[in-house]
Amino acid sequence: MANAKDELPSAIVLSSGLTGLATIRSLARGGMTVYAATSGSSQATDLSRHCRPLRRPERLGDDASSTQWLIDFCGSLPVRPVVLPTSDNDALWLARHAQALRPHCIFSSSSHGELLRIISKDGLYAAGEQTGVPIVPSITEPSLEALDAWSLAHPAPYLIKPFYNCIPGSALKQKNLLVHSRDELCAYVAQHGSRAIIVQRKIDGGDGFILDCYGLCDAASQPVSMASHRRIRQCPPHFGSTSFGEIPARGDDALEAKLFDYTARLLRGLRYHGIFGIEWLQCRTSGELYVIDFNARPFSSIGHLTDCGLNLPLLAYGELLGHEMKGTAPRPSLAHLYWADFMGDAYGFRVANDATWHGWLGSLLRCRSFAVWDWSDPGPWLLETARACRSSLQ
Repeated sequence: MANAKDELPSAIVLSSGLTGLATIRSLARGGMTVYAATSGSSQATDLSRHCRPLRRPERLGDDASSTQWLIDFCGSLPVRPVVLPTSDNDALWLARHAQALRPHCIFSSSSHGELLRIISKDGLYAAGEQTGVPIVPSITEPSLEALDAWSLAHPAPYLIKPFYNCIPGSALKQKNLLVHSRDELCAYVAQHGSRAIIVQRKIDGGDGFILDCYGLCDAASQPVSMASHRRIRQCPPHFGSTSFGEIPARGDDALEAKLFDYTARLLRGLRYHGIFGIEWLQCRTSGELYVIDFNARPFSSIGHLTDCGLNLPLLAYGELLGHEMKGTAPRPSLAHLYWADFMGDAYGFRVANDATWHGWLGSLLRCRSFAVWDWSDPGPWLLETARACRSSLQ
């Protein structure tokens, strides 16, 4: 008799760090076989009991031959698998090679052009303007003359951002670069150029004032289900990824309603199919929400959302296979949980130096969801802890 797992299409996760691990753990609850496609040195997923390792080339290029490894592996499986990317570059790579790959595997129907418009901040902010969603004052790929005139009208400080992480052609390799004056801003552009960057005014927000709307859009670009998330602490502080957060975001029902309204409004101006995490900044003084970023893929705290009761990777897997979505709650009632990426939060605590050890440890004791630790899957935690210990001794 065939194994029950063999009757379900496998899931292949183009795995990127802990986001890939959380996606894999969420999918494993559905009972299918999950493969973690990784490259390079040992990954946390290599020690997870919830997946099978799948080695892929170090670099996935734009030539047609770069898809052959995935085509060959899909051909070795009994049925066409589902593929979920967990990074911007992998999502774009899949869409770019959709014509070659679709006969062999199932993934988002978003075209490369649609996806690039969403992932790239210049396209996202243009969509925000078109749909009436507030955006932070910004200028895209400015000349020095244009930047000089713009910065006169928009006082410092500023944030310099790449269109998206690791975009080719940009000299900026980090998510955000904070500059404190017009002179510093102009000096950066004079030295490094402005290719593939956007300059924004820094709005007073930061830790505790960054919210995310997490959800899934179907093939018709309609939101299936959404939930709220608050980044209580980030790594690095105020400008990074969540290191300590809560789902759902508590404290202001009107703010959460606005978050969902703005998200639905933005999505109506885009064509997108798949898991999303849209980042919003709340101004500390005005309370207004501004769209900041659109993760057109799973995000670092997607396992947190699963623990609270909304398993987006499993929901996306079913939607890609054509399962009925009508019974899915558009705003599900979720268990309120705190979540931590302990290693990232410890680093952020040391850098920020704005809290006591007692207060910091007390907040972590409230956590019931974690980036790495899982009683049923301790291998990744052992690997990450060993790496952290080695790093601290160097």
